This record gives sequence, structure tokens and C-alpha cells, in this order.
Amino acid sequence: MNRDRYMWLRWTLPPAILVALLWLPFGFTLHGLIEEWGVLGLFTNSGPLLFVTDGSGFGAHKLRPLTIFPHALAYLMQPDSFTAWHWIMIAALVAKGAASSYIGAYITRSTRWGVCFGLMVLLYPADTMQLSFRGLHINASLALMLFGSALFIWAQGSRSTGARWSAIVLGVVCLIAAQMMYEVAFALAPLPLVAIWCREGFRSTANQVRSRPAATGGWILASLLYAGYVLVASSSGGESYQQSLTSGRSPLAVLWVALPKLF
Repeated sequence: MNRDRYMWLRWTLPPAILVALLWLPFGFTLHGLIEEWGVLGLFTNSGPLLFVTDGSGFGAHKLRPLTIFPHALAYLMQPDSFTAWHWIMIAALVAKGAASSYIGAYITRSTRWGVCFGLMVLLYPADTMQLSFRGLHINASLALMLFGSALFIWAQGSRSTGARWSAIVLGVVCLIAAQMMYEVAFALAPLPLVAIWCREGFRSTANQVRSRPAATGGWILASLLYAGYVLVASSSGGESYQQSLTSGRSPLAVLWVALPKLF
């Protein structure tokens, strides 16, 4: 067996086993709560909605236009049950755990600690409803963000030009999709650079960025593209979901008030 070819099994198999154990007691009996039925009602009346627009009935979520993309994809796969929702949730959780395992192993230089980190990401904290369908888009967003970050980290050290550019392009797509699905993922944008810094230190990280700037430029580009979309969408008029939660205050004002709690 080629060790490098099957290296991905090290990161994928433990999260897959854990997710299977989580599903084992109840199987596919989990159904929607509240918001999910509203989404299903929209799909039933107007068809599945892959991208939120102002006139779609979800216009308040225009800053996260892919927020119900996973739900719409599940509806297209199987409109009469929640079975497809389960499979998409399972895939998102396994991807989240596998990407976290890779990033953790990269930082610590230890496969064992990397796998422990990936499993911890899946299990802790366990009181935020991340295993309910209410958090389907959140899990999908984090899975894309972590997977995209892992691609950028891998691309930074790849010797193959073709493989490196393929990873960068796919990483940009993943990061943009993650942020457009759940805007909080924007806070994880520096993760690839932070992971390299944790492993290599400041000087070596700076040398890597100078020698291979394309990977760093990729995740910066993804964040700038999403920031540009937010500016355009915010100027189109109408109150967004985020503004309704912050009583119309600016994001900077909300951040200033929340800083002590965030710290």
C-alpha cells in the first residue's frame, strides 16, 4: 500500500467511525424542529431555493445567500423525507472532523494528536444543537471552511505545481461558499496562516509566504470577494437578518460591546 496515497484514511476514518456511533442509537429518526418546516413550506410552494435573493422570501438572509443551499440540495435528492438531510449532515460532520484532524496533525506534527483534535471538534461543545437540522448549514459551512483551509495548508508545501494550483482554486471556492453559507465563518479566514505560524514560527512562516505567495493570496482573495459581496448586498436596501439582531447598530459598534465576552 502506498502510504501517501492512503494518508487521507488517517484523517477520515476516525471521524467517520465517531459519526456512525452518534447515529447508531437513533438511526434516521431525527426530524425537523421549527425553522426546517418553514424552509420545507417555501420549497413546497415555490420549489427548492439554492441561492437567496431579495424576492425569494428569505431576503433578510441576503448576506448569507447559500444559507439554505444544503436544505435545498437535500430536498432535490429526496423531497418526501429527511433521509437526505441525514446524509448531508453526516458528510458535513465527517468532512469537518477529517479537515480538523489534518490541521491538528500539521500543527502538532503528530497524527495521534491530530486525530484527537478532529474528534474533539466534533464532540465539544455538545450543547449548541450542532447535531440537529437547525445547524445543517452551520456544519456545512464549517466543513467547507476547514476543508478549504486544509487545502491551502497542503498547497503551501506541495511540490507539484499542478496539484498546488488545483488545491488553491478548490480552496478559494470552499472558503467563498463557506462564508456565503454562514457569515461567521469569515472569522476563520486567517486559519491557514495561523496554522502555519503555530507549526513553523514567525520567521519560517514569512519565508514560506514569500517563496509561495499563491496559497496565501488565495485565502485572502476569498475573504475579499465575500467582503465585496457584503458591501454590494448591504447597499441594495432592506434590513438584513444581522441588522435585526443588532438593533440597526453597525458591526463595529456591536463588536466593541462584545469584546469583553469574546476575550
